[in-house]
Amino acid sequence: MTVTALDKRSPTPLYHQLKAVLLSAIQSGRWKAGEQLPTESELAEMYGVSKITVREALRELAQMRYVRREQGRGTFVARTHLEQGPRELTSFSEEMRRRGYRSSSRVLARDVIAAAYLPLRLVPGVEKRNLESRSLYEILRKDYNLVPERAKETHSAIALDAETASLLGIPRRSPAMAVERVTFLASGQPLELVDSVMRGDQYQIVLDLVSEGRL
Repeated sequence: MTVTALDKRSPTPLYHQLKAVLLSAIQSGRWKAGEQLPTESELAEMYGVSKITVREALRELAQMRYVRREQGRGTFVARTHLEQGPRELTSFSEEMRRRGYRSSSRVLARDVIAAAYLPLRLVPGVEKRNLESRSLYEILRKDYNLVPERAKETHSAIALDAETASLLGIPRRSPAMAVERVTFLASGQPLELVDSVMRGDQYQIVLDLVSEGRL
């Protein structure tokens, strides 16, 4: 890879410059998720800095969750965070596809219950549909001619219980985001209630705030 020279005459600390260079390489895709970075010694030699400078740059990148450091193994590019903010109403499958991810589903249970997550009279037989190979929104649209118009989401920070943590493959009490979504048809009738849990180490909420000139 091409090495960007650091400016040792700049008032910006070298570790900060190095962090910016490494971050740019990660964000541009020169280092892929899961790929191992050069060792501290190799980075120090590449950029003409001390290992202490390299260590500080990597420490800050780890705090920002762009890399993970494994004792005795080295430093690896972390998985990209999923940024969440105001967006078009889509299914989870479609949202992941647009972000370049390949999603999958695993049905743990299905049943008809009182106060259900989907009104059964609107979607008779939905419990028999193949939900592992098709998006629920695709099923609603193509099989029942139901198109979600809008939704209201409520986000809460939680610590995972043992069962949910096991499903997500992380330790119990890990931080996570719980999301409740109520989806409505154009008529205003509720169509769907969804309770989702996202790993805190792979999910961020990002809001673009715009001043209206009244400050």
